[in-house]
Amino acid sequence: MSCSNLIPLKRVDLIIAALALLPGSIRVDWSHFGGGPERESLTALAEKTLPPNVRWKFWGGVPNESLDGFYQELKPDLFLTASSTEGLPISILEAFSACIPAAATAVGGIPEIVRDGETGFLLPENPAPEELAAAIRRFYELPPAEKAAMSAAARALWEDAFDAEKNADRLAGLFRRLLSTKGDAL
Repeated sequence: MSCSNLIPLKRVDLIIAALALLPGSIRVDWSHFGGGPERESLTALAEKTLPPNVRWKFWGGVPNESLDGFYQELKPDLFLTASSTEGLPISILEAFSACIPAAATAVGGIPEIVRDGETGFLLPENPAPEELAAAIRRFYELPPAEKAAMSAAARALWEDAFDAEKNADRLAGLFRRLLSTKGDAL
């Protein structure tokens, strides 16, 4: 699964090129969520280059609150992103919240959350399609227990550091401590 605007800096063409390199013995169902100006050209590229073992669909833009339902329905194993630039991507955090590890480029804040071999696979900033294909294949070949551990680690990282409810409670607790300390100083 992948989720991004279909614009050049998201390099969805790199995902297509990597999927085209996978051996026919690996069956892939790839779903991409997000629309944009490159949708037509990326659809044409996928039609032209993806082999029969790769089933794919561009879902277009969907509201963020609908993504969790798609994650539950489609049950993706791995989240893919090949962005050339990034902050701390909400798309990866949403995937982690659904127990989906990621294969992602080492740009922006991604290395802070995608821990190679733990919460997914960290790729170079400018990976070749072969490098992304190798990460997909590496995940595919993991024993089920290791896949489950990677999924659990992705979820645990999200719960520990990015769960909005927990963070709101932590912030409220911090404010209570600061206010009580200030009151003591008066």
